[in-house]
Amino acid sequence: MTTLQIPLPEALHEELKTWATRENISVEQLAAAAVADKISALAQLAYLQDRASRADRNKYLAVLAKVPDVPPIPPDTAVPESRRR
Repeated sequence: MTTLQIPLPEALHEELKTWATRENISVEQLAAAAVADKISALAQLAYLQDRASRADRNKYLAVLAKVPDVPPIPPDTAVPESRRR
């Protein structure tokens, strides 16, 4: 395990301590979890950007053209009021 010293603004440190107390974990555990969450989000973003860079609109449209043009079958025809435009 590596020890890392990070200067934090006082307000952020206080917020960190408050949330650690609420979650009943140490400040170190919460900080490590926050770093892990951020790294995970960045990795997922990089993955999605890589996938998007390989996309081919013409191939997408070719696949979409294979979908039959028929009305949906129940219960797909029922659109909740909250989703109607």
